Amino acid sequence: MKKGVLISLVYLAFIFSCNRAKLDTSKLVKATLLGVDSRACAVCGGYYLNLSDDTTANINTLRAIRYPTNLNTLTTPKFPVKVYISYQSAVHYHFPDSTRTIEILSIYNR
Repeated sequence: MKKGVLISLVYLAFIFSCNRAKLDTSKLVKATLLGVDSRACAVCGGYYLNLSDDTTANINTLRAIRYPTNLNTLTTPKFPVKVYISYQSAVHYHFPDSTRTIEILSIYNR
């Protein structure tokens, strides 16, 4: 019995002493999600975002048409949402405003 309790205590001490790896943000960009883009349709829309802390839609606002599935779990009903992202241009989709369109490759809360 004592041996089982001792093993359990050592196991718990090991688990709680582990540090979680910090997110390496050196290759990520700060961004601010401004809201949902439902121009095309309610299901196939995307998100509006700025690649800064700016929380207003303006000439620099981008449209994210492709994004990881975890984006829906990161966002809350209240916009703006501050995040870190990696992205690439989406000009190959041939949207009318494709120069302002990106694909989000990865996204994390700030």
